[in-house]
Amino acid sequence: MPVIPTIHLKPVVRFREFPFGTASDPSMREFMAPSPRENQAQVLAYLWSGVILGVTMGADLSDRFDYPNKANPIIDGRAVGGTTEMTDGEWFWFAGLIHFVEKYNVRLPAEFLRHAAAHGWRVAKETVPAANYHYSYFEE
Repeated sequence: MPVIPTIHLKPVVRFREFPFGTASDPSMREFMAPSPRENQAQVLAYLWSGVILGVTMGADLSDRFDYPNKANPIIDGRAVGGTTEMTDGEWFWFAGLIHFVEKYNVRLPAEFLRHAAAHGWRVAKETVPAANYHYSYFEE
């Protein structure tokens, strides 16, 4: 029987406005900009191309800056709940991050941007290993 590896994923961001966010997390407002950021289209392409890890019941994510609208992006032609978990095999993010980057020009960490650029701004789904993925929004 083949052994399935365990991979610990890093969260791309932690914001108090996200599911499981805490008061000690930064506000997403601190990372918003009035106009698109450098390579924003490529960043969005990378996020959209991620592998969906799982879809939770009640996966809608409210847009706290434009209530009652939802932060549920369109991925592969269909609406996906904003709390849907995605990965590239090293990082994880909620699908709703796509909405906030697209609508509010939210800046992502430089380490993640370097990683995405090094992979040609595309998650090569065929290279993401079958694994037992561990991820947590909280520091471990």
